[in-house]
Parts: sequence; C-alpha cells; structure tokens
Amino acid sequence: MRASALVHSDETGWRIARRSAWLWVFCTDAVTIYIIDYRRSADVVLDVLGEDVKGRLLSDGLPALDKLAKYGFLRAQCNGHIIRRCRELAAVAAGRASHFPRRLQETLQNAIALGKVREQLSPARYVEGVAEVRQTVRALAAGDYTDEENLKLAKHIHKHQDSLLAFLDDATIPPTNNNAEHEIRGAVVLRKMGGCHRQEAHALAYTVLASHAQTAHRRGQQLDHLVAKWMAPHATEDPKRPSRTHSRLKR
Repeated sequence: MRASALVHSDETGWRIARRSAWLWVFCTDAVTIYIIDYRRSADVVLDVLGEDVKGRLLSDGLPALDKLAKYGFLRAQCNGHIIRRCRELAAVAAGRASHFPRRLQETLQNAIALGKVREQLSPARYVEGVAEVRQTVRALAAGDYTDEENLKLAKHIHKHQDSLLAFLDDATIPPTNNNAEHEIRGAVVLRKMGGCHRQEAHALAYTVLASHAQTAHRRGQQLDHLVAKWMAPHATEDPKRPSRTHSRLKR
C-alpha cells in the first residue's frame, strides 16, 4: 500500500465498550486495511502509510488531515462530499444565500463531466475547459459572503481547490472517494446492528480478519488462501506461548 500511486481513505465513528473511537479504512485496487483507533487525526494516516509516502491520498476534507502537508503528502479530495454539502446548504438557505452553493455544485458537476470526456476532446479544448473550471472555482471561493455557512465553505474551497480538482490533471485520480466509502459500508451496517466491541482485543481481531477478508475479495481469492500465507511464519511457534501480535490501540 505504501508503494501505491493512490490510496483511498475514509473513517466512521466506532465504540469500544463505552468509549468513542474511529474505524478507518485504507484501500487500493489490491489491498484493504481496517484500523480502529481512538484518534481521528493525521497521525493515524502517518502510522499506516509512513511519513515518506510517494503516492497520493484521496480522502474527504477532514481538517485534521491538513497536517499531512508538512510531510509532503500529495492530496486529492472527494468532490462528492462538497456536492452533497452544497445541496444541503442550498435546501435550507434563504434568498441570495442559496446562490453560492448552487453555483459551486453546478461547477463541480461540470468539472466531473469534463473529466469523463477528456479522451473525446482535443488536448487544446480540454486544457481550455480545465482553465475555465479553475477560474470559476477561484472566483466563487473569493466571493464576499455574509452567510456563515457559505463563508466556511468558501474558505475550504479556497484552501483545497487544487486537491479537489486534481482529477482533472491526472486521469488515474477519481473525482470522488467512492472506493473508500464502499469499503467502509459493511462496517457501518455492522455498527448499526450493535457490532462494535467490548474490549480492545476484540477490536484488533476484527480489523485483522476484516482486512484479510476484504483484501481476498478484492483479489478474487478465497479467504483461506490469504490466511494460510499469513499463518505460515507462525507455524513453528510454540502454541502454548502467548501471542505476540496483540498491541494496544493508540490513544
């Protein structure tokens, strides 16, 4: 995963006993890793991917991840989250306050549509279209807004417009984080059914098993194929000795 050109990431609320935690997912085309951690911060990403990662991280706009910039992380952000936020703001905003989220939503949807037809356009026409999108986004982000929610959104767009539109420069980057959202969906269903954990050891066991199971699924393999490879290094260990794999979750 650390050698991958693109890693998708997402997180959702979790619980261990009565304590709040977070379930994180990191995935590529070939690997899915689940982590349960008490932290919702960039430190989780650094623990998983390291500080010298060469690829790009595609995630939502979690402010805590801004810390990754000082480590040279290349970021891409999910336009789907911003589009949903625009739709929600426009639905409750009164009068002119609804203009900004509606225009931003339309602009980002046009950007996604442009990215889908890049192969059908001449290079010059595509470059022109990208320039138009970037100019419109910059103008919207620099607007003078009095509505508090519009102002928050405009500041976010101004700060992260390059990562939001990264997919226009690199066809291998999707415009949304649907892969990570899909990989975390099963865990969300499990949580709603009361599937969180009573002890840290249970949480750790779940992440290990879920990571292997989903990775096998992504590769079109049976789970026992990966489990056999995983267990092979421990086959000669004394079964009476305590396991050395358990470690406490980061607090």
